[in-house]
Amino acid sequence: MLRIVLLIEATGICSGAWFLGMIHKKVAGFQLDEVYVGTAEERAAGQKPDHSIHAGRDFTMGTN
Repeated sequence: MLRIVLLIEATGICSGAWFLGMIHKKVAGFQLDEVYVGTAEERAAGQKPDHSIHAGRDFTMGTN
């Protein structure tokens, strides 16, 4: 498998990392972020609740 990926990369068709990433995406079942956190419109409308441990809390990042 590694030799095939390196051969593809050497030809310049695509990077081996992209090829391995596509395979990993299919095996792991990754989905778009919108599936997990919703679109900006859904979050603004409250259709996707905030499941973070600090829901509704504003953070200043140390710039008071």
